[in-house]
Amino acid sequence: MSRHWSLPLCSLLACSFLLGACGSSKHQAPRPLPAENRATERCPGIYLFAPARYHVSLVAKEEIVIDPERHAVPVYCTPEQARKALREARQSGKVPTSMDLLVYQLDGKWRDLVRKDGDKHFLHRQTTLLEVVN
Repeated sequence: MSRHWSLPLCSLLACSFLLGACGSSKHQAPRPLPAENRATERCPGIYLFAPARYHVSLVAKEEIVIDPERHAVPVYCTPEQARKALREARQSGKVPTSMDLLVYQLDGKWRDLVRKDGDKHFLHRQTTLLEVVN
């Protein structure tokens, strides 16, 4: 009978150790960008398209943090550019038409938070959503 309980107990201990390690890791500031990757454009804001469910959290006054370390986050200079990119992503099949997405403005300045990769721009540092602009 002790064998029956030892495997789940070991699994539980391993899981809690892994979860504790993830939770205790400190967020490190991203390394400085090389000059060729710095976004130099002067844009009025930073915009992206994201799931509509974030809107509910914003209305509830919850802070929504967008973290580019988890995956590349494309960003746009204007709401119109973000809407156009969303339309193109849907038309090309990269984003399912059934997925409910909205355009949001991010907190911060373009030059501080955005990196350039070819002709595309991506979020470089963690920031929060400000509002829906649809």
